[in-house]
Amino acid sequence: MDIIDEDEGSVSDECLLDTWEALDGEFEYRADEVCRFIRNLEAEIEAEKNEKQRFENKIRSREKAVMKIKSQLAELMIKADKPKIKTQLFNINRVKLNGKLYVENKSCPDELKKEQIHRVPDTDKIRELLDSGTKAGFARYYNSLTIQ
Repeated sequence: MDIIDEDEGSVSDECLLDTWEALDGEFEYRADEVCRFIRNLEAEIEAEKNEKQRFENKIRSREKAVMKIKSQLAELMIKADKPKIKTQLFNINRVKLNGKLYVENKSCPDELKKEQIHRVPDTDKIRELLDSGTKAGFARYYNSLTIQ
């Protein structure tokens, strides 16, 4: 059997069928490999999203720990009447008592929030409220330090 008919210059139907069947099997194999590759990439993406969330949680947790430890050290400095401490590595200065403000957004009343893209606590109004001596369960000053 000749693949190409010499007189007409065309490929025989039988040859085309054989070639198509061979290519069809190869194509299915390649398509299967591509799908496996896609599935692996999707699994890696999902794993990396989970890892990202885990790291974000870890970062938030450590940021809270740093804030708490700084506040505790500042409280101890107040009790020891030490506004500044200089060590071999650090210069530690107590920030004035009303320097930093922590506001729990969820329980802050709407009248003490200002308009932005979304409603957020109006820290200026909350400072005025706290400075006037009014107790607010949703906001408080906390002690902080600068460490250089």
